[in-house]
Amino acid sequence: MGTDHRARYQINEFLKLADTGINHIETRLKSSFDHRSSTYSHNRDDIYELTLVHRTKSSETAFTVDQVSSGTRSLLALAGHLVHCITKGGLLVVDELDSSLHPLIVQLIIQLFQSSSNDRGAQLIFSTHDATLLDAPWLLRRDQVWLTDKGTDQATTLTSLHEFKPRKGEALERGYLRGRYGGIPFIEENVLGMPDWVSEQ
Repeated sequence: MGTDHRARYQINEFLKLADTGINHIETRLKSSFDHRSSTYSHNRDDIYELTLVHRTKSSETAFTVDQVSSGTRSLLALAGHLVHCITKGGLLVVDELDSSLHPLIVQLIIQLFQSSSNDRGAQLIFSTHDATLLDAPWLLRRDQVWLTDKGTDQATTLTSLHEFKPRKGEALERGYLRGRYGGIPFIEENVLGMPDWVSEQ
């Protein structure tokens, strides 16, 4: 199996594992433009269109990337990098991993990196607003969780959750949302009524 075919197969399998409903991905040459000669060709600057094929028991339905949810698009954007990192080793850095993704898919992605079968030593660094991950010790150890806190000078500091020495079995999500570990926005408590700026004309 060639490198491109193998990578495509691995991405397809990952998307199936994430229960996207996508059976396979097809690519079609949309256009090809040679900037030097101002003519279309099949060599330079090829533009491909992805088609996501969903299969049911009786038929197949194809969708373009524009026709699927933002969650599926987020997963597609991540899939190639993730598969490459897991299969070759390396570091994958993702800002807001939970953006548009179901929490169980986020957990699946983390498990792929935490798995004992990650024999290439692939690593994942990600930011998230999903506080439920704090109460998932089978996914993340406390020394793997770092909290960010913005000071009055707008500088951000990082603090390991481990430094707070939470008790075994402590409800970390609840403690975090109550401000025990920092890293939460300061919201004034008088928000029972509408803020002044709402009524200003």
